[in-house]
Amino acid sequence: MAIFDIFKSKSKKALPLGEIGSSGINRSGGQIFDEELNAALSNGSWFNIASKMYATEAAVSSSYKFITAPVKIANWSFEYPDGATPDSEVLEFCNDIWRKSEKTWQQTLSQICFYLMWGVFPFEICWFIDKATGTVWLRKLAPRKPSAWNKWEFDVNGTPTAYIQRAPSGVNGQWNDVKIPADKMVVFKNDDFLDNNQNGISICRSAYRSFKMKEEILISDRARLHRFGSPIPVFTEPPDELSKTREQRESNRATVEEIIYQLRSGRYPYIILPALWTMTLATPEAGSSDLITSAEYHDGQMFISMLAQAMGMGSSMTSTQGLGGTFKDTASLGPASYAKYIGETLDNNVFHTLIRMNFGEQKYYPCWKASNVNGYGIADVLPYVSSATQQGGLTHNYGLEGWIRNISGIPPITKEEYEEKNMAPKAEEKPRRGNLRAMLSPKESQINVKPMNEEMEKE
Repeated sequence: MAIFDIFKSKSKKALPLGEIGSSGINRSGGQIFDEELNAALSNGSWFNIASKMYATEAAVSSSYKFITAPVKIANWSFEYPDGATPDSEVLEFCNDIWRKSEKTWQQTLSQICFYLMWGVFPFEICWFIDKATGTVWLRKLAPRKPSAWNKWEFDVNGTPTAYIQRAPSGVNGQWNDVKIPADKMVVFKNDDFLDNNQNGISICRSAYRSFKMKEEILISDRARLHRFGSPIPVFTEPPDELSKTREQRESNRATVEEIIYQLRSGRYPYIILPALWTMTLATPEAGSSDLITSAEYHDGQMFISMLAQAMGMGSSMTSTQGLGGTFKDTASLGPASYAKYIGETLDNNVFHTLIRMNFGEQKYYPCWKASNVNGYGIADVLPYVSSATQQGGLTHNYGLEGWIRNISGIPPITKEEYEEKNMAPKAEEKPRRGNLRAMLSPKESQINVKPMNEEMEKE
């Protein structure tokens, strides 16, 4: 029976519910063998190479900082999903998580972002219990270096159940296998296109070829400078040198060789040549301009491959003249997606677990979200907000004011303060003309006051 026939007949008994195939990941004995085409980068070798690229190559490190800077400077906060009724007690607890932690959120985030450089970065979740209240808190997210991975343990479905780390332990620092349960780990992976693939792909993997080529170029340039970096002295014999005796010629050559040695060692700032000998300085052409051009080309390739070509804006005649609005919008999509992934990974593995341990199951959970990742300031959005509000496209309310205060760095206000600030003043009731009693105070209004026109009629 075809799968579409099952749906038509509404027969749930015949519906295949389990998995039949697998993701195709090559793993054996707890080891995950990635499909790296370069054998020199496989089996964990990439982590050390990526660290070297970040530490020694300016194009790689500056691109990484450009990509992660919007994530680090964004405003992070716990927010309930749209339509959910916030639980003030749970939200107050969430806002205290990083205040109770040993490490601040900025310190933790700076470490988490390195999953982009390595392709993967595991952290061990460390809890602690407040003995006074019995509340469970997050002590810290402890980083576990990817290069220290030894192997994983898997269940029958291929899902990791434990992480085996090769690490020093004990007083003597002996290397042993340390087993960490998978539910005590949170693993950040980049481009996790296969389930249960624990390796990921680094954002600078595509820049490796240009990095390697530039290394070879710099080695060649260093050899060129060592051989031909300084001018070569050229000595010319006088025309009558051959007419001299053998002893005289050898004496003159020995004098010239001593002069060359003294020039190279810098022992004397002057030279005295034999009679009629001349000296010139020759500068060889070693093609240094070609090497520099090639190195600059590979620099550009590393920028482009890491999706950070904006770092080279205005540095050459072929690059874009300025950082336009359209490019700014496009460039912000990458950091925004990374921030969303980091927040969702922490929610699913850390924060929601912490909420359940203290408050039980919840219908809705607050989520750890980043706002203003695109880096827009008040000068960028205020003209649009003002125009849309005047034309009726936007309604100025508490949510809009809070968002404007957030991106402009103005301290927030409570909803009560907003309503008091925007409350329309009551118009004073002006008495009708000739209504004298309305102009009097309550006490004065009890006096029997006769209208002036009645008095005038009696007279």
